Amino acid sequence: MRIRSSRSAGKAQGAKQDVIVCVDDEEVVLSSLRRQLREACPEHAVKVARSGEDALELLAELHAAGRAVPLLITDQLMPNMTGDELIERVAGQYPQTYQMMLTGQASPASIGRAVNTGRLFRFLSKPWMLEDLSLTVHAALAAHRKDRTVEAQARELEDAYERSLAFVPQEYLKVLERPRLVDIERGDATGVRMSIMFADIRRFTTLVEAMDPQQSFDFVNRYFLRTEGAIQDNGGFVDHYQRDGTMALFPGDAGDALRGAITFSRAVDAFNGERREAGEEEIDIGIGIHCGDVIAGVYGGRDRLQCSVIGDAVNLAARVEGFSSLYETRLVVTESFLDELGSDHGLSLRRLETVRAKGKQKPVTVFEVLDALPEARRERRQSTLADFQAGTVSLVEGDVPAALGSFARVVAADPSDRAARRMLDHAITQLESGAGGSGVTVLTEKAW
Repeated sequence: MRIRSSRSAGKAQGAKQDVIVCVDDEEVVLSSLRRQLREACPEHAVKVARSGEDALELLAELHAAGRAVPLLITDQLMPNMTGDELIERVAGQYPQTYQMMLTGQASPASIGRAVNTGRLFRFLSKPWMLEDLSLTVHAALAAHRKDRTVEAQARELEDAYERSLAFVPQEYLKVLERPRLVDIERGDATGVRMSIMFADIRRFTTLVEAMDPQQSFDFVNRYFLRTEGAIQDNGGFVDHYQRDGTMALFPGDAGDALRGAITFSRAVDAFNGERREAGEEEIDIGIGIHCGDVIAGVYGGRDRLQCSVIGDAVNLAARVEGFSSLYETRLVVTESFLDELGSDHGLSLRRLETVRAKGKQKPVTVFEVLDALPEARRERRQSTLADFQAGTVSLVEGDVPAALGSFARVVAADPSDRAARRMLDHAITQLESGAGGSGVTVLTEKAW
């Protein structure tokens, strides 16, 4: 039993060893090489072939089995395929394998061809000296090990670089016109026009109160994994995540941002479907989009740098996302974003208010995009859209009683319509105060 176990262990160990392949049409040469190499290189397996064709077949089998072949030792004069021809073939198919020519009849032309077309490490004449063979083989194996180490290090560096791009979006390299991440320096900046999107989970703090820290991390990671593709697939990229929030940038057409936001909302609907099946509470989100001129660049201290965009358009986009919570809707956009989008956008919109956020001087008119709502909510909003639009027109024109009637009908048909309730309250306030027209709503608290 012990003997069988030892042999099995030996076979298992041999299956893991790298292989030296010897090719010669003389059995006595192969026998001698096999014996000497096993003594000189016991950590390597030795396989033999009697022709170039057999050698290529053997190499294919070893490659398929995942066995590395650091060295091929071949004769020159063999039937059908000469050594230099074999070396050329091996170099093309297995470029990591070094080659040695061991022959007494190689011409300068054949050696030159092996050097030029293959990866010939050394040439030894027959008959060979055991010491020369051992030294040459060990040198070739050491060179191969060094190659593998260098390749492994190169792969690690490449992997590290690829991972670094998850922290610094490579789209910033394009915006800043830098070919590599290492070319970016503090202070690099350029002006660019972009659509900026913010998205946030509603009532996130309440949602995670019942979760432990690990569950909270798992939850937000599932959410981000579900929604990130909506941004990337529509020409945008994630600038950063902040707790439960996403900031995304769309450097191209404004339509990219619109499609990205609607697709993002659909991804949340799918995510909610998974949560329902798992018996988990559904989530809701708010999205805001604005378009404007920003400065994209690199800023930070001595040891910590960050790529991002800075500008009033970024601040306004964040506030617009906050406006969505006032109306309990999915997607709110600015009038200037719609202007950038063009008149043929085909969206189903509800004009909300002209608002001025705390700390801002200029008012902004915001619109609700019904296309981003879940289907049931979208259908309810569509059924009352005519009355809602009539109410906003009446407010703008100063016909407060007409606006009051329009919004009252919307609320009666759909009591869950937070935006209609808010507009109805505005109409009541204006009717009681005798003010005419909607004017500008001043938000006394920051919305984001």
